[in-house]
Amino acid sequence: MTPTNMALLSLVLLLSAFSADAQFSTPGPLETPPPDGASVFQRSIWANAYFRGTPNNFMFTPMVYSNGLWRTNQTFGSISSPRFKITRNLDWTEAYPAQDFYITQGPGEYAITFNEVTKEITATKIDGTVMIQFQCDRGLTSLGQSVYATGSSPELGNWDRAKAVLLSSNTYPSWRKTIPIRIGQTIQWKCLKRSEADPNMSVEYEPGMNNMFTSNVPTTVFGSF
Repeated sequence: MTPTNMALLSLVLLLSAFSADAQFSTPGPLETPPPDGASVFQRSIWANAYFRGTPNNFMFTPMVYSNGLWRTNQTFGSISSPRFKITRNLDWTEAYPAQDFYITQGPGEYAITFNEVTKEITATKIDGTVMIQFQCDRGLTSLGQSVYATGSSPELGNWDRAKAVLLSSNTYPSWRKTIPIRIGQTIQWKCLKRSEADPNMSVEYEPGMNNMFTSNVPTTVFGSF
């Protein structure tokens, strides 16, 4: 056998061994990207969950997954038999509970949670507010720039930079402000630097994933650049 033929035989044997021993892993499901301004802290089993009830005429309102639960806040008016279900899809093929979940504490806003594993549903009436201090550290700014708190609640502008809460620079470079936040919300938020004159100029968010807290008791929440 010539040296060339021996080299070709060795190559064929090497490729055969690789094909027999190699193990290929199948990629897992793609992770659904978070909505603008949100971070994925924990992967859900369901791809989506929808609130369907009297507040939205049993249409489809997407819920948000955080801390192991699907969540939404809904306002129930003074109507007969206020109720709802949670569905997995844009139909009724998988809906919980089997019978409608009825609201029994009167009209008002409710924080609703759904556990996709146990199928447990809670509806907690939201009454009043708590005082939350937002603190952003290392907030070094240039002329005409300030630090704001922005986030997923109406009080923080629902991620709208123009509606973000201006913090006080009295303890510069730490910026602070205490504001009332509606009880029972799970809120994602970040520190934001931007131009005082134009919310779309000199924009800088704090790095990393969003901060998150639940507005159950008065507290201070922290972010940092």
